[in-house]
Amino acid sequence: MRAFDPAKGQEVIPSGWELYEKFKDRVSVSQDKKTGLISLSVEYYSPQIAKQWADQLVKAINAHIQKQDREEATKSIIYLKQKIKETKIADMQSDLLSTD
Repeated sequence: MRAFDPAKGQEVIPSGWELYEKFKDRVSVSQDKKTGLISLSVEYYSPQIAKQWADQLVKAINAHIQKQDREEATKSIIYLKQKIKETKIADMQSDLLSTD
């Protein structure tokens, strides 16, 4: 852990790795192989705080997956638009060659 001096008004913001180290034994994730359902649970002495953490984790994971899905969809749209342009050019070239 990093040292800090609260008397100097320093604030410690944990790194991703420090958060992982603190949470890794409190969070469990499992998947039902039949249904594909993913379960996430958080253990903490305060059930209310555990619920808040679980809710925040689910919200962050869902946002991350949605972002990935949007990026993949955008790439697919760009690819398809390019293919449409290529098809139009090929059709036009075919039309021009067939009129000779």
